[in-house]
Amino acid sequence: MNREDLEALVPDMMARHPLCAWRISESSTTAKFVVDVHLRSDPSRRAEVAAQEGWEIFTNLILGHLDIDFAYNDKDRIDALAGRLERAAWALTGPTHFTFTYAEGTLVRSSMDIDAEESESSPHQSAYHWGRRVRELLRGHIITGTAELDWPRLDPPPAVDTAHL
Repeated sequence: MNREDLEALVPDMMARHPLCAWRISESSTTAKFVVDVHLRSDPSRRAEVAAQEGWEIFTNLILGHLDIDFAYNDKDRIDALAGRLERAAWALTGPTHFTFTYAEGTLVRSSMDIDAEESESSPHQSAYHWGRRVRELLRGHIITGTAELDWPRLDPPPAVDTAHL
């Protein structure tokens, strides 16, 4: 499986999410495949879904919260890409609650709680940014604060009955 194979899968995977727009990012290279996903109605709600060289590490990044999946064969790669795109769409369409923990202004922990009715996996995701956390501890910095953000649920527009038109 190569970058072009992954790219060809995205339109069908994103078709289930009419509230989201997507594009293959300009930062995509032969070593990194990146899909930018955002809400059509609010482009500030963004996610970055990426596959790293070797197509074994799949990530999504939303507001600094990093979610990772691994895949080692082609079937698992397809599932991992679909899973990262699904999670991004669920988070963007909400309701989603984010909590960010900082040490001297550096993000050291984040959590994302998705209340997705369609979610087949755990809707809660926590990420510890261990490298940053250790660096801040070594510098003598302590946890200085947390920030929370809520994105409300966005419902898809009602279907239009065109049979009578």
